[in-house]
Amino acid sequence: MKANTRDIGFAIRDFLEDLDISAFTPDGVEGYREKPRAHNIQFVDVSDPNNPKIFLTNGQIFTVRIFAE
Repeated sequence: MKANTRDIGFAIRDFLEDLDISAFTPDGVEGYREKPRAHNIQFVDVSDPNNPKIFLTNGQIFTVRIFAE
């Protein structure tokens, strides 16, 4: 049986919930550098597991679009 986008959505939730992510900022010389402040992933909403929403504790929301090739 093949995995589908829904399976990947649930995996994203399982891997990311309650983790801290680093913030990166453009740096003209070195490309990107890590900011000293990280953001916490509050939760991942998989009510639509094909397009999970990632909620950060700072109020930002990201929607992930999953495409199978």
